[in-house]
Amino acid sequence: MSLNKKLDEVAHYIKNQYPNLNFGNVSVSDSCVTNICNIIFNKENDNGLKKSITNAINRNTSSFRKRITSMNNTDLCNVSEMNNTIIKCIESCNYTSSDFLNYNVAILNAVCKHIKVAANHVNRIKLYRKCKKHFDMSLCNPSDDTDIMNSNSVYFNENSSIENCTSYSDHTEPELVHKDHVSLEYTIVSSQSNCSWMIGNPLIPCSTPILSESIRVESDFVTPNKLECRKNAGLVPSPLKNAYFKKTPFKSGVVLPLKTINCFPKEYNSSECEFFEGIFPFSRVEWSHMLYTHISGEKRLDKNKYPIIFRKLIRTVNNTCVVNSKRVRYFENHSNMYMYCSHEGCKLFRIKVQLQNQVFLAEVYSSGLNYHHNPEDNGLKNHVKGIQRDLHKEALKKTKAFSFRSDAVDMASPTQLNCGNLQGIKSDDVVRKIRSEALSADDYDKDDFHDLVLMCNDKENNFVKHVGIPSVHCYSNEQLDILKNLIKKQKPVTGYLDATGTVVRKIDKNSKRVLYYVLVVNVPLPRDSSVTCPVVEMISSAHDIVAISQWLNAFKAFVLKHKLTWPVFTNIVTEFSYAQMNALCIGWNGFTSIFDYLDWCYRVLVENHDESNVTIINICANHYTKIIVNHVYTYFQSEKNHRMTVEKTKRNDVIDWICILFNTTSLTDVEQWFKIFSVILLSPYGTGHTKNAISTMRAKCYDKIYQLPTESNNEGEDHSREINKFLCESNTSDSMMLCRFQSIKEQVKSEVSNCAENFENLSINEYYDESYLHQFIVKCVPFLALWTPIMNNKLSNGIEIRQSNATVESWFKTVKQDILEGDRRFKCGRFLKLMRQRVTNVHKQMKYNIRKGKCTRALDFDKKEKFQNCLALII
Repeated sequence: MSLNKKLDEVAHYIKNQYPNLNFGNVSVSDSCVTNICNIIFNKENDNGLKKSITNAINRNTSSFRKRITSMNNTDLCNVSEMNNTIIKCIESCNYTSSDFLNYNVAILNAVCKHIKVAANHVNRIKLYRKCKKHFDMSLCNPSDDTDIMNSNSVYFNENSSIENCTSYSDHTEPELVHKDHVSLEYTIVSSQSNCSWMIGNPLIPCSTPILSESIRVESDFVTPNKLECRKNAGLVPSPLKNAYFKKTPFKSGVVLPLKTINCFPKEYNSSECEFFEGIFPFSRVEWSHMLYTHISGEKRLDKNKYPIIFRKLIRTVNNTCVVNSKRVRYFENHSNMYMYCSHEGCKLFRIKVQLQNQVFLAEVYSSGLNYHHNPEDNGLKNHVKGIQRDLHKEALKKTKAFSFRSDAVDMASPTQLNCGNLQGIKSDDVVRKIRSEALSADDYDKDDFHDLVLMCNDKENNFVKHVGIPSVHCYSNEQLDILKNLIKKQKPVTGYLDATGTVVRKIDKNSKRVLYYVLVVNVPLPRDSSVTCPVVEMISSAHDIVAISQWLNAFKAFVLKHKLTWPVFTNIVTEFSYAQMNALCIGWNGFTSIFDYLDWCYRVLVENHDESNVTIINICANHYTKIIVNHVYTYFQSEKNHRMTVEKTKRNDVIDWICILFNTTSLTDVEQWFKIFSVILLSPYGTGHTKNAISTMRAKCYDKIYQLPTESNNEGEDHSREINKFLCESNTSDSMMLCRFQSIKEQVKSEVSNCAENFENLSINEYYDESYLHQFIVKCVPFLALWTPIMNNKLSNGIEIRQSNATVESWFKTVKQDILEGDRRFKCGRFLKLMRQRVTNVHKQMKYNIRKGKCTRALDFDKKEKFQNCLALII
């Protein structure tokens, strides 16, 4: 058996049995390893399994060690302790912000030595970032290359510095992306060069690039509590964003430069760029935001910004070639950008940029007029990098990959496509990877469970209260305020409990189906409007009584901790779920089971027992109607085709008679109804007493004006399995309500059998079916207090309408269609953040009395006409 299948069980065993285990020095012969093999895996001499367990325990980066770390909350304090050590070092050594203005290797090595960590490149980068954050400074590009300062050019091949994105499967979906950055070959301009012309207006703030993720290592000594490198990604300056999205001034269908044609193959080999193609301008603000401060103190063009902007604006001059950056050379009064076309053997470009009349002008020179694209290449495009990738991330956070690429294809220029330039269109895989990066930008960790643990320990996100292997509990002070407001404004507070699937993905491939449990309420808003909001939520792969009752009991403790009187809910409406109803009775009402609660209901109804401090449980009437329909269709069937119409009419009559109970408000009325119902089903012949009973029952249907839901006549669905589950897992023969109605049945049966009429001249009673009456008593009568309004009426709690779970079903529709926008199987942390946004939104509507509709004042047209007439008379 694989270790991964029992990873959690082994982790719990070691935590409980070996709390002081030395994880770095465990051998195959240790008793810990032997006991794990014997107790958990039932294998004594499996050397391969012992080696796997030993490696998992000793290796710091293993999934097993992550689980151990997640279980121990004290391990999560190492980050803050290390941060405090760095701060103490800065204060004791009298370092200032000027010491960390640039990436200084000597100072960083000294700090590493002081805090006793290895002075390597990775630790210096992490330390530099922490120090900049401590002094509240922006980051600039770090580099350890201090001996390459003798050239006046910055050289890099844009294609050789591609971010090679390799997607991998995290549990069930390829949601996360790991970046491997290929190092760049470049040289830095010498300090003697005068490039002050590049700065432009010194009052304009220059942005600096954010450190890439290539410096992030799992074993860093200062692992942040949140993935800072991801959290800060995508901050594109507005001037560059506007420059990227602004429309280029050239007519559609025009090939630029004018009169250019495709001459393939290339007939000459010249590297001189002497052919002038055109000019395009830059504003001062746009130019300044493409610069960064090098460690030498000079202003340089950022390779993650300027190629994208140049590539966008060069379309006004050349829209046939797929342009890539190669190198930059800086001179005293101008700079030259050398670029080339991605098509093999095509043109080279030299772009001369200089300041003229407060505007930066870019003169484009190339190696010739014509372009040389191989028709067999089927078009090429650039890699999505730098600010272009950040802008795509920003868009893909709110747009699906399919829609994003479809829009790109629709907007693509046919002229460029004919020339082999697919620059505006990206492949499906690239778009999906970028969307995955955008969605994972705010994650705490790539592992689902570890991500939840870090979220729970983040003080800013105080809505996740408990994280465990089977369940995650969520509730907050805002949801408690909603409950307080409901209690203040209205006496009865009704909660709606249910669960749904497909919204959260499995935490690993071997886990059970994950369900989203929620209890929602209707939050009243001004002008008789309301909005649905969850007050307590749970994500769980365990769907038993224990998991649900622990969740409900934890919320009860949270409510009592804030000095609210329990119970806060007048009643809870749920589906006919054995686990949910038992959990409600155990977690909130203090009963041992649902049958213990039903016996209490009987004592309240019959013996006027004390009814305080108990939340009433109601079953959704629509859901239980389907159970009744299926139950009736099971017993009233006919194999003869000519009697199918008669049987259907008979079944509908029986269903209508039973559904009268949904509007019956007292136990006395229920018993009276049951006597009439028993007479109909226990009489084999159509006596006068039987006919009177049928007439009375039909009259009750018209008096109650009860209309059966249209979906109740679905003969194909089996909704009786819930009741059958009850009967399999428990014995209803001890039910007080069942015994009471069983005695009524025997009394009616005795009266029917003692009838002295002559049966020879009587017709057969088509409704006669004693077996169904028995099954009705066994399966439906014990739960009368759940699916009829007799308990609410007995307690006079102000609840008069038939109880339905349509409110929580409407919430699930809102979640799946409006909040998730049709997506499914979200990462658990991302899903909880979306639910949190909805809770805070509803809380704000409630707090400030924001109406759902009719927020404008109604126009009085008569008054407006009178005012205009008076104004005309005055004029």
